[in-house]
Amino acid sequence: YTDINNVYVVNAGTRIQRISQDQSNGNTRFSDRYIEDGTFLRCKNIMIAYTLPDKYLRKIFLNRLRVYFNVTNVFTITNYSGYDPEVGSRGTLVSGVDAGRYPINRTYTVGVNLALNQNK
Repeated sequence: YTDINNVYVVNAGTRIQRISQDQSNGNTRFSDRYIEDGTFLRCKNIMIAYTLPDKYLRKIFLNRLRVYFNVTNVFTITNYSGYDPEVGSRGTLVSGVDAGRYPINRTYTVGVNLALNQNK
């Protein structure tokens, strides 16, 4: 193991450290091996709504009728390899470390808001 001339290099340009029990290759030292670019662009919310005009509402005895469609967490553009580039934190010492949390879910909501006319 100590003869430098007796070496067979399989992957010369690798950044992967070899496994060693005696820590001769410094596996416990600080490293940038797992640091990634965490920049991202995220569209969090889109809502489309339509309120019917008053002239149609009087015929059906309503003051207001609004129909809406909402999408939350629409898309995220990133080169990050994990589920979510917004990794959060688990205490003050490990802030920004991706601990494999579940990705945020996309939610669709459809609804109707209406107000009845009290004067019939």
